[in-house]
Amino acid sequence: MLNNPVDLSSRWLEQGAAATANYYIELQDGRRGEADSPLALFDLLVDPDYSDCDDRQTHLIMLGLFARNVAVQLAAHGIRTTVYDGAGPFYDPAVSRFADEVEEEGQLEFENPNDPYIIDFWDEWTLMASLIRCGYLRLFEKVETFGAGDQERNCKTCFFYDKEQNYCRAWNASDVAGRMEKTCPFWTNNLFGGGDYLEVRAEDLYEPSWNPNYRPISERTNEYEGFRKRF
Repeated sequence: MLNNPVDLSSRWLEQGAAATANYYIELQDGRRGEADSPLALFDLLVDPDYSDCDDRQTHLIMLGLFARNVAVQLAAHGIRTTVYDGAGPFYDPAVSRFADEVEEEGQLEFENPNDPYIIDFWDEWTLMASLIRCGYLRLFEKVETFGAGDQERNCKTCFFYDKEQNYCRAWNASDVAGRMEKTCPFWTNNLFGGGDYLEVRAEDLYEPSWNPNYRPISERTNEYEGFRKRF
């Protein structure tokens, strides 16, 4: 039996209910939720079975569909965004609409027509950072993860690492040290955990240069096949 419980639970909060978990979110539409692990946040945001999925390609598909839906929702409020995948532009409500959509709905008017926000679903970290920057949600964390100024990329210094079991309580995975360092987007500061909530502010976020696999947005120029309007 593990010394620490598995941290994969998440829940939407009723009005007036106080958050107690490691992570707390407030969405633009008023919904509030909490999660015990960074992975479980995406059960709330993307799909209830997100944390149960162990196929990375399926994760990326779900992240992309969610990112596109967020872009559509923000467009309805006059906010233009460009969604990026690992190769380049994936969706933009100003350029990716079909002819019949334009005919039925008319031209969209944006408050930022020439300066779109970026929604980047390279991985879960970049997507969460994007959602904070564009105002889709606010994130508060007791475990410094998305708001960490630097990441060591070392399982053994992570808040969710169980040394005795070589086990990750965020991913519910065994034999992690030496295996997941290059792929996990959820490195944390194990010296900061269990205290008061700290908000992750947009101005404190930047591209994750600490990730050796990450390619900056400026280098991703290959457009998704359906990115441009079709007339």
